[in-house]
Amino acid sequence: MRFFWKDKIEFEVVNPECNANWPIPIVESNGTNNKSFFWQIRDLFLKIRRWAFSQNTLNKKIDILKILMCPNCDSTILSKMMSQLFVIHVKRNMK
Repeated sequence: MRFFWKDKIEFEVVNPECNANWPIPIVESNGTNNKSFFWQIRDLFLKIRRWAFSQNTLNKKIDILKILMCPNCDSTILSKMMSQLFVIHVKRNMK
């Protein structure tokens, strides 16, 4: 559930006699992995699955220049100079 408010939250303290001024607990981490064996296996499985089904290797095979087209003249003839693409415009046959 999500609550949205603007500027102010309307609330009523039901037990004002209770002291709510407590320090935030400090959680110390010793730098070790505290996950159980089950969660470590699960994480490993997910990592392998992400690697196996990743689109990265498939995307490397796509030649983007073959599928680009000029929206004005429908030309697919492109010229690449440095890091820019240029379209070689072709006149359309007007009927």
